[in-house]
Amino acid sequence: MAPAIKTIHRPALAPWLGLGFALIILGGAIAFNLYLEHGRTSVREQNRLSTQARVIAENLQCQLMSANLALEDVRSDLPYWIGASGLQTGTAHLKALSNAIPGILHLSVMDATGRILASDQPAFLGRNFSDQGYFQTVKQRPNPDTLYVSPPFKNDPGSSYVINLTRMIPGPRGEFAGIVSATLDPGHFKTLMASVLYAPDMWDAIGHGDGILFLMVPEREGLYGMNLAQPAAFFTQHRDSGRMAMLLTGRVHATKEVQMMTQRTVHPGTLKMDKPLLVAVSRDLDTVFQPWRRDASAQSGLFGLITVVSMLGLYAYQRRQRLFARQAAKATAALQQNAERLQLATGASGVGVWDYDLVTSELVWDDAMYTLYGIDKLAVSNLYEAWHNSVLPEDYPSAAAALQATVKQGVPYMPRFRIRRGDGALRYIQERARVYFDAAGKPVRMVGTNEDITERQQQEAALQESEARFHSSFDAAAIGMALISLEGRFMQANGALCRIVGYTQAELQQKTFQDITHPDDLETDLALLSELITGIRDSYQMEKRYFHKDGRAIWISLSASAVRDATGKVLYFIAQIQDITERRGLLDKLNLQANQDYLTGLSNRRHFLEQGGAELARAQRYGEALSMFMLDIDCFKNINDTHGHKAGDIVLQKLGNVLRETLRTVDIIGRIGGEEFAILLPETDLQKAAEVAERLREAVASTDVVLEAGLPLHFTISIGVATLNEKSINLDTLFTLADQSLYQAKASGRNKVCVADQDNFRSSAD
Repeated sequence: MAPAIKTIHRPALAPWLGLGFALIILGGAIAFNLYLEHGRTSVREQNRLSTQARVIAENLQCQLMSANLALEDVRSDLPYWIGASGLQTGTAHLKALSNAIPGILHLSVMDATGRILASDQPAFLGRNFSDQGYFQTVKQRPNPDTLYVSPPFKNDPGSSYVINLTRMIPGPRGEFAGIVSATLDPGHFKTLMASVLYAPDMWDAIGHGDGILFLMVPEREGLYGMNLAQPAAFFTQHRDSGRMAMLLTGRVHATKEVQMMTQRTVHPGTLKMDKPLLVAVSRDLDTVFQPWRRDASAQSGLFGLITVVSMLGLYAYQRRQRLFARQAAKATAALQQNAERLQLATGASGVGVWDYDLVTSELVWDDAMYTLYGIDKLAVSNLYEAWHNSVLPEDYPSAAAALQATVKQGVPYMPRFRIRRGDGALRYIQERARVYFDAAGKPVRMVGTNEDITERQQQEAALQESEARFHSSFDAAAIGMALISLEGRFMQANGALCRIVGYTQAELQQKTFQDITHPDDLETDLALLSELITGIRDSYQMEKRYFHKDGRAIWISLSASAVRDATGKVLYFIAQIQDITERRGLLDKLNLQANQDYLTGLSNRRHFLEQGGAELARAQRYGEALSMFMLDIDCFKNINDTHGHKAGDIVLQKLGNVLRETLRTVDIIGRIGGEEFAILLPETDLQKAAEVAERLREAVASTDVVLEAGLPLHFTISIGVATLNEKSINLDTLFTLADQSLYQAKASGRNKVCVADQDNFRSSAD
């Protein structure tokens, strides 16, 4: 009998130390990534809130400027109305203005006693509003240059809060002689405020500079008219900071909710407002970070699972290694019994080996077979019967038939069947065997192995189930999804994507994403895809345009990632596509409203200055010529006074059309204010600019406007020309030069073009 083999167990500390170090690194990486993502989430949301607040503030500023222009227009026309028809013309004009200018609810004119002299609301005529705060404020602090912004108030107990914009009417000696007032329409601003909300927990508000809340969307009962100017309140902190924009987080005084809020002051310097307006856009702080917390929980849970599994795996691995070592020691003592069994046993780790003598019908199991079947070696007298009883009844016939076929025909013996172990556990077994023949070709012996493949079988079943779940989620997803080959061809697309692009799945599978991508977006898409293939990035997101089957371009949001094999090689791509055409349309519409003059369709003053500053910088950087026109409609006030402001609007629109038709597409045209226009001409020197100006003047002079009565109206323009002549010049200087030339043209008889004397201007500036 072979001597007993002693196995010495030593603590395997090195693998545990390595595992602990790896888990510490992994945990630190997860924690650091979560910290960075928390910061990115905060910055991303701050930027979005600031953008939405800026959109509201810019639109509100445009409305304030439009309302101010209307008030100044009414105030300048008052003498004409009083002398012409006893303010009847003024009442009609006020109605036209309130209907034409969005955001204005009422327009009224009051005398020094507070009595309504003219109003677009006939019911207000003759009534006295001297007790109203907006009237008293102007009366007590009269200043003809100030635009007075009243705190929110109610005309009647059941009505909505409104804000009045007021201008003082000066008397012959500059004394207080009344006011002209415009009531802002809260409904108009609610529509604008609702359009920038992109999350259910989001709200925005407009407040007065004294702290009184004017509007809030979505509306909350009991908050309108609340005084926000409380100690430590967000409003107070922003006001005291003196900054135009400020972002704060914490508990909001008005709603008692913990919020992330952006506040922006609306106080255009050109309007000389006595009080500013404040725009606030806010989101619930808990909701903003909810996805981050969910991701943090998931990553923490995954880290915990990895920790437990890795520790159990290492423990099981070491335990199994010790078991293998003991089995190998035992097998060494039995190697002398049979050379074939020795060779097969040493080559099969954790596999039971059996030897069946076909002549004597003797069956021999090694120890691994007893362990595999969970049978006590001393309690078994007939191994074949023990095997028969262990195999499930429904699997036995096929296993027995395979055994007979191998013995009789010599075919490979590789059945797969299930057994019930002695402890009741169900296991899957893969059996393999070889038949040995004598010199006469008679089978005399079979040597085979049994391998427990339960885990492999379960993994295969889990893989099949996982693939089935993936395909179910893929097909039923509410957003478009596609599997895309390395060449860009659609391998598979779900129904949502087919609905987005209008193609059937069969049609898409004949196309590549390059085929339906807009050419202007393709280069960026391919560059990001290249970084995905090379491993520079794990995924990417972008907004781009697809061509729908019907030919129109649609905007989509694309998220793409790569599926790799075990070596890291990219197999194919997964893409998620959402249709954002409607959202992009709304953003383009908001940008157009912020940049375009509502009457002529040309750039407004702010947009013109932005484009002009960029063009001036480009011209100075590359040493190119740049010229500017300042032009003014001659005797425009006479046109308004004689034919009415509607005729004046028609003249302005006609001039805008002539400018677009006469000038180049690269020329920058803007309406600066009233009847004044400015034009920047890139790559145009002084001589060429003078020629263009003269051609433009002649084009306008030969143009007639047909009024509603069918009568033609002839008008002319005066133009001042200035040219960039040194790198130190700025846009304000060009404005001044062109404006001086314009003044010279008008002073010398109008309907003329005058070129700036830049040398004299520089000398006087020096």
